[in-house]
Amino acid sequence: MHPSASILGTAIIALALAGIGSVTASAAAADLPCTTTRTETWSDGTRATYCKLARPVEVDGVRYGGFLWVDDRGRVRHGRLDAPAVIENAALPALSAVSRTGEGAIEHVFLPGTTMVEGHACRGGGHDYMTRFHPNGRLRTCWMDEDQEIDGVPCRDSGFFLLGGVSTEFHGNGRLAECTLSRAWTRDGATYRKGTRVRFDPEGRPLSGA
Repeated sequence: MHPSASILGTAIIALALAGIGSVTASAAAADLPCTTTRTETWSDGTRATYCKLARPVEVDGVRYGGFLWVDDRGRVRHGRLDAPAVIENAALPALSAVSRTGEGAIEHVFLPGTTMVEGHACRGGGHDYMTRFHPNGRLRTCWMDEDQEIDGVPCRDSGFFLLGGVSTEFHGNGRLAECTLSRAWTRDGATYRKGTRVRFDPEGRPLSGA
């Protein structure tokens, strides 16, 4: 486990249990304390309003700060967390930029730094590393900060994004979907070289590579 990620994960749990005061507001853009607004129609037809927040607000138990995007049904579609939050079973640190579907499910997150998600150290910082989730809230894509053995498979870290970094992918049941080998690996009598991209079905059966 990455040491900084472990400390960060502990801090998230401690703060969540302590309970953080907030200003509660409706998700309707007109009711939010906005200093600036603008409305756009996205490529999927969604009409959403951007709100630059004058102060933090709490919507559906999640505290946001800085900005929000709210669709015409009053659902938060994108925002930056002002405090740690648990969304669809994912414990996320403050300053995470969270995107949600029209049904409210978490879609992807830009983490402020390395964060433990379902036992995996996922990189963050800026918009280079997008951590994605399945509709059921389970982790889908992690840019790992360290090598890790997952389901018996030695998976390498993501490396640097701009130098051809590699993600580690998961199925909706939490099983490994694909990764790049961190070392030579043997399965069913066959040995695969370090750097091979291996893929598996939701039950762990090999699809390619392995």
